[in-house]
Amino acid sequence: MINLIGNKKVVLFVGCFANYYYSEVGKAVLKVLEHNGIEIVMPDQVCCGLPMMAKGNVRGADKNILYNSKKLTCHVAKG
Repeated sequence: MINLIGNKKVVLFVGCFANYYYSEVGKAVLKVLEHNGIEIVMPDQVCCGLPMMAKGNVRGADKNILYNSKKLTCHVAKG
């Protein structure tokens, strides 16, 4: 749920689902957020790692998870 009291900002992790497979869903999310005056921040991100894990590439998935976590947590630290 988005807290509309105070700062109207969201940090969005897009993921492969909304970025490649069902991009219309991702575009709809952006439209709804923009329509409601919410600032959208999309930090640099890589694949979530789920496809890698499904193929047994746990190291690759871990690498991507750590990368995304670092990119997202810096925004959490800012509030």
